Amino acid sequence: MSTYGRLDGVVLNAGAGRSGAVGDLSVEDWETVMRTNLTGPLLLLRAALPHLLTSR
Repeated sequence: MSTYGRLDGVVLNAGAGRSGAVGDLSVEDWETVMRTNLTGPLLLLRAALPHLLTSR
């Protein structure tokens, strides 16, 4: 933040997937996809939100 002064936006661009039949998908694979696709962006946005709100 000290270099550029403020945070104006965030791109939540992450994605993971596993190929194959649903019946062959392990719980571990499913959890990896959910952590990457849902939890990761949530945590990034939560960390960025205070900075975004002060940049308005």
